[in-house]
Amino acid sequence: MRLSCIALVLASALALPACGSGNPMPMDTDGSEAGSGETGGEGGDPAADLLIRSDVEPDLDPAPSTEVRDAWRAAELDVGVSLYGELRTAASGPGNVIFSPTSVRSAFSLLYLGAVDSTLDNFASVFGFDADLDVNAEMFNWMFQRLVAREDEGSEEHDPTIIIPGHSVWMAEGITPEPSFLDRLALHYDTGVYAIDFFGDPMGAEDLINDWVGWKTNELIPDLFSGQIRDTTAMVLVNTIYLKTPWLEPFEESLTSPISFTTLDGPAVEVPAMHAYGLDLSANENADYVSVTVPFHTGLAATFILPTDFNAFVGGLDATTLGEALVTPESRMVDLVVPKLDTRFKANILPQLETLGLIASGDFTGTGAAGSITDVIHEVVVKMDEKGTEAAAATGIVVGDTGGFGDPLELRLDRPYLMAITDPSSGALLFFGSVADPSL
Repeated sequence: MRLSCIALVLASALALPACGSGNPMPMDTDGSEAGSGETGGEGGDPAADLLIRSDVEPDLDPAPSTEVRDAWRAAELDVGVSLYGELRTAASGPGNVIFSPTSVRSAFSLLYLGAVDSTLDNFASVFGFDADLDVNAEMFNWMFQRLVAREDEGSEEHDPTIIIPGHSVWMAEGITPEPSFLDRLALHYDTGVYAIDFFGDPMGAEDLINDWVGWKTNELIPDLFSGQIRDTTAMVLVNTIYLKTPWLEPFEESLTSPISFTTLDGPAVEVPAMHAYGLDLSANENADYVSVTVPFHTGLAATFILPTDFNAFVGGLDATTLGEALVTPESRMVDLVVPKLDTRFKANILPQLETLGLIASGDFTGTGAAGSITDVIHEVVVKMDEKGTEAAAATGIVVGDTGGFGDPLELRLDRPYLMAITDPSSGALLFFGSVADPSL
């Protein structure tokens, strides 16, 4: 299957009583982040012996206020829509554009912990971060803990749900991390800083970071970086999200059959599509679009949005419209046709973030390292079939120099549509974008 033009980007009121009081110490475990529910694929952390972290205990019971949670949800939509517009404009050809607002904001939330002066304001503006570093980090901690709590061992009736988030910071040997930065990483993200030899062995360092990303994404993303790590690199910050979850009601494989899908540039392609009839689903139908939410087994959900006029809809898309489309208040009987997906994308999205206002030459000395953002690499894998969905997102930031039922609603996704995978309880917009050609 050909690579598509998808961009995945691929996701507090607690003040540190004495930020910097924790003593940095090597982590003597396999590097898994138990406090936030984080583990990895098979084997252990490939860089565990390089990890230095504070002895501050992780916050296992974050409790951001309702106001903070509401503001975070709104920012998730704002960043999602704004970045989607830039990515779609930059896409070469009418391909798919799918990304993860949660992942990109989570990666930058790590760097935000070490931002200084006007860079704090810049990040708060671009990513919708709370002005208080600890309030902001606690919110991300709360979101990821709620997400991981949806893991399920499965049963004879359904497959397990596996959710693996990951956060890591890699700093050049010889740079001393700021104690306050280490304390906050331990408290809110249950991690530390990996001391790595960027100067003497940049290729080896890149291979090791890629191994860590592969471990966290169950090997769906084994090579996030490909030449972006240099001997001038001072720091790399990474977020990963891995998700594998079954539909609440699986599609019958015997009903899967080819459909003709009309692509954005006109030609029709034949793609395999899943069919289901008479489903009791939440829907939203109006003159501009039809949206239907299909639940996964543990409360996550996929919402499919089929615009009446795709280009007009996405051209005028804003956070309010997307928020309304993701709310499907009407219970309807639905006949559903959904193309199967198996797609991958990799891109450097720094130019799009700079268009949105990001200042790459910020002041990040609060981490202990200095330099400018040189690359923001994203890679995504999305697979959707009759059983459920498997998806992975990785975001890497490189810092260095330089009611009752009416008539059945038919949603036949046989032309370009939008799709979102969300955690309704926290508002996390895990994956969002458009499918212009499911055959890509």
